[in-house]
Amino acid sequence: MRSPMARTRGLIMAGQVAIACVLLIGGALLTRSLMSLIRADRGYDPVNVLTARLPLPPGYPAERRAQLLETLIGRLRAVPGVTHTAYGTGLPFVSNGALTAFRMRSPLNPSLEVDVQATLRVVSPDYFPAMRLRLVAGRRLSDTDTATTPPAVVVNQTFVRQYLGEHAIGFHIPQRGPRAGAVRFTDQNADWEVVGVVDDMPQDSVEAPPQAEVFASFKQVVIYGNVDPILVVRTTADPTGYVSTLRSLVQEQAPTLALDSVMTMEDRVMTSLERPRLYAVVLAWFGAFALLIAGVGLCGVLSSSV
Repeated sequence: MRSPMARTRGLIMAGQVAIACVLLIGGALLTRSLMSLIRADRGYDPVNVLTARLPLPPGYPAERRAQLLETLIGRLRAVPGVTHTAYGTGLPFVSNGALTAFRMRSPLNPSLEVDVQATLRVVSPDYFPAMRLRLVAGRRLSDTDTATTPPAVVVNQTFVRQYLGEHAIGFHIPQRGPRAGAVRFTDQNADWEVVGVVDDMPQDSVEAPPQAEVFASFKQVVIYGNVDPILVVRTTADPTGYVSTLRSLVQEQAPTLALDSVMTMEDRVMTSLERPRLYAVVLAWFGAFALLIAGVGLCGVLSSSV
């Protein structure tokens, strides 16, 4: 018959092994979840995309900003290996979109008015191919969408599901009436016409659900306040090799300005995964350490028994 001391040692060893197994299983599950987040479909292609913020001083003239950006992306398009260049007020994991809120009559139920809340992204027309943001229906914004043409917007699928339903393309969103936001279309009397629907992009984090978004062209809006544009450059090779070229072109056009937050889109994705990656690594190390301690203890118990 086993002594109480032997039974106690056995229970302690069983508990150590059980705790180690639980920690290892938890680490494995977190690692599996992390790999799923890394491989998740984001609605766009982050590979070979260089991004950078261009901080502008307070009171920077809107005309000078437009001229600078158009000249800059025109020069970048001529660089060998660059396929698309664009700029916008926001990127995934870079919260810099203007919130727009208003009321409109619901196409799902014309007898009701709904409160609409969405993030308004102002972009250049080449933003969509530069990000390879998938077009679901209709068309993208183009160079023909100017201050003299009716306001055209592209919405994401979450906006369609929440507010528009099946008949999104061609729907006119009223611009008149109370409307929150720091962005106004040049023609403030015309309605917004939905000309396209794009796939959802996770914005705040890879784990957060997508939010309703509206995309408008820089050529059709007036932005109140200081907004720092974000440059997007798609290349055929490693985009980090184009950082010096991008910096030198900015210095040529505006010597007083300097790029900020220069990162590839893949780096931004991995940065957004730092917290789940840390959890997975820490739990895995705890599990391995607990298993090592349990193994040492088991060897000690067996040695003592022998």
